[in-house]
Amino acid sequence: MEKPGVFTQKEGNMDGVKEWFTSDDDRYYVDYEGVELALRCKVHDFVYTLDKADTIKAECTACGLTGTLQIQRPPHIKVNDGESPEAITHAVNIPQGDAKVQYFKAKGEEKAPERGDPLDAAPTGVGRYWAEITLGTGDNSATAHVVYTIVKDDPQVVVPSAQATYGQKLGEVALENPEGNVEGDWEWVDDSLVVGPVGPNIFKANFMPDDEDSYNPVLNVDVTVTIGQAETPMKYVEEQTVKRSTAPHSRGQR
Repeated sequence: MEKPGVFTQKEGNMDGVKEWFTSDDDRYYVDYEGVELALRCKVHDFVYTLDKADTIKAECTACGLTGTLQIQRPPHIKVNDGESPEAITHAVNIPQGDAKVQYFKAKGEEKAPERGDPLDAAPTGVGRYWAEITLGTGDNSATAHVVYTIVKDDPQVVVPSAQATYGQKLGEVALENPEGNVEGDWEWVDDSLVVGPVGPNIFKANFMPDDEDSYNPVLNVDVTVTIGQAETPMKYVEEQTVKRSTAPHSRGQR
């Protein structure tokens, strides 16, 4: 037990007594554990180093205890997925204490990202971000970080249907966005196509969301168009009266 402090045995029965020996150094105490006396830190003196980009390693200079703190990307990685935008921290054997995760925009190449402008809170919109946490202060500190991307959402849409008349082109057939879909417009892939024979026919359409920053378009969707008969044009025959001349014919008059 070559540790700082003078250890004094407490009076009374040692059974059930947590600190059977005490020290004049507040960092240590001694537990009675059956046969052996185990010296343990009451207050650890950690040295922090960066083990990996996302992991801080801590080692107590007094008792040798080691621990780690890892930062992980948030569950929220797609716009409107309903997941938390907060990064996850996982500590083993070391307290996180008051250390808070800070957020920044990420910049640079994908394989060599850099920390960009700071953010006031965890981001929720589309973009590439940097989250970090620091343990310790001054020269005895380490900062772990994680880079992650929040991508556009793929909207779940109700597919519209349409009515057309035989002989029409798709450009003449309107597509309404069904209620419950995100705001946007439906467009025919090829609006020059003739709708075809009477009955249900299928044509391709694209959905283009109004909020292009948050949603991807939905492309090449099968849309059923029901084609009805065209009205038969009525022919109008004008009655014509042919009058026959009754004037006498003149022959060879000179």
